[in-house]
Amino acid sequence: MNIPDFHFPNGKSSIQHDEFILDTITTVKQIYNYHPFLSESQFVPVSKACGLPRYLNMAFFRKLESIGKMEMGVTFSAFLEGWTNIGRNKFDDTSLFFNVLKKSNCQWISPEDFLPVLEDVVLNHPGLKFLEDNPLFQERYIETVICRIYYDGKCAHGRMKLSHFRKSNFSQMIQNLNPNVDLNNTRDCFSYKHFYVLYCKFWVLDEDHDLIISEPDLLNYNDGLLSQKLTKQIMLHGRISAFARDDQLQHTGLQHSVLTYLDYIWFLMSETDKSTPVAIEYWFRCMDEDGDGIITTYDLSQHWEEQDKKLQDIIESYSDECIRFDDIICQMNDLIQPEVPGQFRLRDLKRNGIIAERFFDTFLNIEKFQIHDTYQGLIRSIQQLEREKRRLYEQEKSRVLELKQSSLSLDSGTILIPVDPQEEEVEQEQEEIKYHHRPRIPFSLGAWCEYAEQEYELLIMSEQCGSVDSDWSVQNDPNDPLLIQNHLELDDHQDFFTQQQLDEDSPLQESSSSDDHESDSSAPSTPVMQDSIEDKKWLKEDEKKLNDKSSWIWHSVTDT
Repeated sequence: MNIPDFHFPNGKSSIQHDEFILDTITTVKQIYNYHPFLSESQFVPVSKACGLPRYLNMAFFRKLESIGKMEMGVTFSAFLEGWTNIGRNKFDDTSLFFNVLKKSNCQWISPEDFLPVLEDVVLNHPGLKFLEDNPLFQERYIETVICRIYYDGKCAHGRMKLSHFRKSNFSQMIQNLNPNVDLNNTRDCFSYKHFYVLYCKFWVLDEDHDLIISEPDLLNYNDGLLSQKLTKQIMLHGRISAFARDDQLQHTGLQHSVLTYLDYIWFLMSETDKSTPVAIEYWFRCMDEDGDGIITTYDLSQHWEEQDKKLQDIIESYSDECIRFDDIICQMNDLIQPEVPGQFRLRDLKRNGIIAERFFDTFLNIEKFQIHDTYQGLIRSIQQLEREKRRLYEQEKSRVLELKQSSLSLDSGTILIPVDPQEEEVEQEQEEIKYHHRPRIPFSLGAWCEYAEQEYELLIMSEQCGSVDSDWSVQNDPNDPLLIQNHLELDDHQDFFTQQQLDEDSPLQESSSSDDHESDSSAPSTPVMQDSIEDKKWLKEDEKKLNDKSSWIWHSVTDT
C-alpha cells in the first residue's frame, strides 16, 4: 500500500508554482533586454519580479554573483541557474527567503548570512542615511538586528534551520520594511529606537569602552540589582555560542569571564521579559549550577539568601515580619506543580511563562519580586472585598424578599407563592461558578517593546537635562551636514566595509528628521549627540578594530 505524502515542510507543489517560475524567467529575460549583465542597482527589478522584498536585493545579487563568478555583475545565465536552484521545491515566501540567504549545500543560516540584508538596509533605507558617515553605529545597528533575529528565532547555537527561521518572523518583517517605514516607530527587530536603548545601556556599563563587559561591570547593572552569585553564573553560562568571535577565543581564560555586546543583548532582553521561552532557558541555565537539569531547593536557598539580605537593607521592619524560605518554596510548589516537590525542571517552568517569570523574579530580582508580592496582596484584598460585598448583597436581598412577602395580603386577592429554597440554592451555585470562572487578565512584568519605549524616552530626557550618568549631550543643530545629506543617494557600488572612516576629531552625531520630509524618505527622529574627550579615545580604538580584519563579524559556525 502506497501512503501519499502528507508532510511538506517547504510547501506543497502546485501548477501555479511551476507557472510562476516560468513566468518569472520570461519577465527577467525582458528586463535584461540583451544586456550582458546587470549591476546591483540594476538588479532591483529582477528581485521584485522574483517576489523578493526590496532589502533582499543585495543578498540575492551576491548569491547569483558567486554562481556566475563575475564581480560587479550577474549574467542572465547565472540568474537562470541560480533561480532554478533557489525556486526548486520552495513554495512559500519563508522557504524562498531562507534559500536565498543560506549558503549553497547548507541546511541552515549562520549569523554572517544576514549581513547582506542589513548592509542593504543601512546603505539604502532613507531612515538610516544619517548614519552614512558613522560606520561605528552602522556596525552596532547591524549586530543588534541580527542578534535580535536569532533571539526571536530561539536559536542560541547559531545554526538557524527553517523551523527557527519561521519562528523569527523575519519574512514578515522584511516584507513590511519599505522606504516609507519610519524605523523609529516600528516595534520589530529593525527598530532604531530599540537598538539605541540596547547600545546605550551597554555603553553605560562598559566603562572602558572595549566592547566587553567584565564581572565588575555587570555588578553595576541597575544600581547593583544582581547578586554576586547570579553575576558569576551569568558570566559562566550567559555567553551565546552563535556569536563567538575568533579574536576573543584566542584570549585564553577570558571566554568564560566576559560578555560581549551581543551576549549583553541576550541578557538584557531575557532580564526584561522572563516569560518568553528563550528567557526561561537562559535563566534556568544560570540557576542550574551543576547542570543536571534540575533546580533544587538547595540551589534556590543560595539565591534567596542574598535576596533576603537585600530585603533587610530595604525594609526597616523586615526583621519583625521576615519572609520564611520554606513559605516561598511551598508557594513555588503550589504555582508550578513540579513532579517532585522542590525539584524544578525546565519543562515545569515552560508550561506557564507568567508563572516562570514570578519564579525567577522571586530569586533573582528583588525589585520585581516586591512588585509581584504587592500585586498578589492587592489581588487577595480585592477578592476578600468582593466576597464581603457579595455577602452583604445576599443579606440585603434576603431581607427585601422577606419584606415583600410579608407585605402581601390575602385580603387583596394576592396568592403568596413561597420561594423554593432548592431553586434559590441552584441559582446561587450558578452565580458562584460564573464568579470564579470569570476571565482574569494575566499579570506579567515583561514586554520588551514597552520597556524599550519607556527607556528611550528616559534616555532622551536624561541627555536633554545633562544627566551625570551620560557624557553625551544633545545638540539640535539645524545646519548639521548629516541632516542636509539625508536625501542623498549612496553610490550603487559602495562597499560597506570600505566606507570612509569616522574622523577622529569630528563629533559622533545623529541627525533628527525634518518635519517636511517627503513620503518616500522617513528618517527617524534621533537625538544629535556630541561625544566627550574620553569618547573620542574610545571611537579611535573602535575604528582600529574596524580595520583589523573586520573583527566584529562573528565566528562562522563550522560543520561537525
